[in-house]
Amino acid sequence: METVLHSPIGFLSKGFRQRIALAGSLIQDPEYIFLDEPSSGLDPIQIVEFKKLVRILGKTKTILFSSHVLQEIEELCDHVLILYKGKLISDHPLNSISQNRPCLILAKTDPETFKSFFRLPITK
Repeated sequence: METVLHSPIGFLSKGFRQRIALAGSLIQDPEYIFLDEPSSGLDPIQIVEFKKLVRILGKTKTILFSSHVLQEIEELCDHVLILYKGKLISDHPLNSISQNRPCLILAKTDPETFKSFFRLPITK
């Protein structure tokens, strides 16, 4: 920390900026935490530490994060919202999606294809 204490944030690595942003968001002890692609730019060790932190924080806070990393979603989430072109098309516990299909695969597709693939009702 000492080596970067007086460095402009723009000179820091993306992973370091991600960690600073997360620390800054936690200062006020919020009830809700919103994270956009939070593990992006982190090295493997930092990702492990991030996941530990999310598990700890998730016990007392609501965490909403976006991710394209399906393994991360499966490891950290108990409820999944899926958006298509900015509209909510699915809102289900993760285990209900996993039980319907042995493998969770998401691709850019239309809501009807999504519905038939996962055998889930589309949220209106």
